[in-house]
Amino acid sequence: MKKLFLLPIVLIILLFSCNNSHQNSIIQHSTLTAQDSILLQTLIDSLNTNYIDDNDKLIILSDQIVTRFPNHTEMACIEIAHIHFYKENYVLAEYYFAVAANIYLKNTMMVEYAEQLSNIGVVREVSGSYPAAIEKYLEALEIFESLDMKFRMSKIFNNIGIVYQQLGESDKSLEYYQKSLSISQDAENDTYNSASCLNNIATHFEEFVHDYDSALYYYEKALLLYEDQGLVRQQLVVNSNIGNVYLLKNELDIADSIFNYVLNKSIEQGFEKAIAPILSYQAELYYRQGKYNAAEKKSVQASDLAIENSNKEIVLDCLVMLYKIYEKQRNYKKANEILREKYKIKEELSGIEQKKQINLLSAKYEVDKRENKIEILELNNAVQKRAIFQLYLIIASIILLFAGAFMTFILYRKNNKLKNTQMQADILRYIDRINQIEEENKTKITAQKENRELHVKEIVNLFNLTDREGDVLLLISNGYNNSKIAEKLFVSVNTVKFHTKNIFVKLDVKNRIEALQKTQIL
Repeated sequence: MKKLFLLPIVLIILLFSCNNSHQNSIIQHSTLTAQDSILLQTLIDSLNTNYIDDNDKLIILSDQIVTRFPNHTEMACIEIAHIHFYKENYVLAEYYFAVAANIYLKNTMMVEYAEQLSNIGVVREVSGSYPAAIEKYLEALEIFESLDMKFRMSKIFNNIGIVYQQLGESDKSLEYYQKSLSISQDAENDTYNSASCLNNIATHFEEFVHDYDSALYYYEKALLLYEDQGLVRQQLVVNSNIGNVYLLKNELDIADSIFNYVLNKSIEQGFEKAIAPILSYQAELYYRQGKYNAAEKKSVQASDLAIENSNKEIVLDCLVMLYKIYEKQRNYKKANEILREKYKIKEELSGIEQKKQINLLSAKYEVDKRENKIEILELNNAVQKRAIFQLYLIIASIILLFAGAFMTFILYRKNNKLKNTQMQADILRYIDRINQIEEENKTKITAQKENRELHVKEIVNLFNLTDREGDVLLLISNGYNNSKIAEKLFVSVNTVKFHTKNIFVKLDVKNRIEALQKTQIL
């Protein structure tokens, strides 16, 4: 069960590291004109929206974007690499990060070069290539250490610690976490990484040493730092970890109190992805207490939410729990049904992993093939240039050289002028299209809002709701939490909860999701 909340912490750190590098690159290269920035963002959005599984076409589309910005190739490559990364196309993500890294290296921009090495490390780590990830992290770390950049050193140490934890090498992971913590505590404004390190150290004591008191000590220190920064979601993750430790210590009342707090806070904050894991934790807790009906209810709720969020790992954990419950209750018919579902989910997860590996190998093959073609072209170009050079040595004269240079200059200016004119026309078309899309979206949103309001009025009459309850139901359909509804209606949160409860009673539902489903409010 613990791995359900360790994974979000790992991904938060990895994505934070990757995003930081991305932001730093934009800051370092702010010379991109406003028009070029709009054009680049438009092209990147188009690639993201029209993403396909064909890597040959993806490379062509990506390279078309890069060639539009010859003076900012590295920036375009980084933007493209991020798209491939978030689409889980890790080989192409690494390739374009590497292209940007090589450009920075040629221009002796060592900080930016090291940042891209770190990004490559993140890509390799997420794709499961742990030794290769450590290799890139160490290359980046060597540069950051030579420049005494403590903030970045701390993050690299933390990421290396995570990799060793994934590999099960607990002593090494703890060593790097402690190095990261030591540096981040000295570095200015690095409390976020300090909190991440403390959380990771806590997981070490919990999972590898089973020293739960030490784990609680470090979790609570991490929690204080997240509270100081006002990072609510990170607080909920750490609180969940603390609750799990108390569950492992069999202090079930404390664990139950913490899980209820995290569950209510997650619902209030709209942190939907945290709800299913917490429900599964509660199912485990109730099972240990012998409250099998309550455990069954929590497992079913967790499974339903996990299915909505396409989280098959949690679905599998819930099926395991339900199987244990039905077996305990000697309900062998249901236990066998659950067992079949469990094997089905396992096969699906196995198939997804196999497909992912096949895609990675396929993408790697395509990139290698393309690099070989580039090498051949470069070799042919070199041979041709040498032949041309030798020919010019024989037949060239001063007059022809001057004439050729003059004609080249004229053609170059004319070509540049045509390119600039075409580029300006393209940009204007893109801007016009963007404005048109924005107007269409505004019209659609207005129409949807009016339809929703009319529908809510029908629901008010149908279920005998009060006008105020109708207002609350409309704001719920807009995705507002209790605090926001109270602010909109100029009432207290308790008043909103009172109206919400009445709505649930009149609609005969248990929660917001069921209310919206029953009333068919989109």
